[in-house]
Amino acid sequence: MEASVATLSLMALILVLAIPLLAIAAPVLIVLAIIRALSGSSGKRRQAEVEETRIMQDIHHGLSEMEKRITNLETIILERARKTHHAERP
Repeated sequence: MEASVATLSLMALILVLAIPLLAIAAPVLIVLAIIRALSGSSGKRRQAEVEETRIMQDIHHGLSEMEKRITNLETIILERARKTHHAERP
């Protein structure tokens, strides 16, 4: 009988200490989890923005290079057309 009273007393003591501890620790852990989740997602968001910026710069650079090539091709075609046109005239 004394063992069961001691066991009940120990269980009561654990509950008395555990409940307030959980009441304090649970909200703190929840807030920390939320902060961690938000900071992680903003870090991922920032990384995605950096990647998008790099891609847009690459596209801009590629389009600028393409514009130069088209201008060069137009010049070549116009020069050939002039030479052909002047060669046809006596």
